[in-house]
Amino acid sequence: NSNSKRAKSYYSRGRAKYIFGQFESQHGNLTEAQKLYQGAISDYTEAINLKLGGLRVHNYTGQVKYQLAKLESKQGNTEAAQNLYQEVISDSDEAIQSELKCDACRSAIHHNRGAAKAGLGDHNRAIEDFNESIRLRPKKALYYHDRGLSKQAFGQHEAAEADFAKAKELDPKIEK
Repeated sequence: NSNSKRAKSYYSRGRAKYIFGQFESQHGNLTEAQKLYQGAISDYTEAINLKLGGLRVHNYTGQVKYQLAKLESKQGNTEAAQNLYQEVISDSDEAIQSELKCDACRSAIHHNRGAAKAGLGDHNRAIEDFNESIRLRPKKALYYHDRGLSKQAFGQHEAAEADFAKAKELDPKIEK
């Protein structure tokens, strides 16, 4: 139906804006990245409002909100960053309680929530989400890396180094 096509169009456009936003952010164009991320969030939200099913759109919404929160934090907008991290956590909670049958989807949602908790400085609870992500997808280097960062921030240096080593073993290109 036409709503389904419109929803898919919003999703695709949101995905493109997110990818271009990452590119702009990596090249130091933070204002442009911010605009693209905000546009991606609007498009993803519209896709969700038009009842585009599945967790992929929820996962990407969480990812882009997390990236936008990091940008806000870099620019000294602490309150905006904290609000976005809270949104990621709330959105993830909602997604986790829905139809999560796919382990890859569930692990990504837990990772988003863990990253947002880490962004808020709640490393103990972030580690719990990273543990669940790793349980569901034990071959994903990023999950070990991010858990290592939280363990390091939490003062668990030896455990953090073990996670960094595992991440490097799974993906030699990953940065500490």
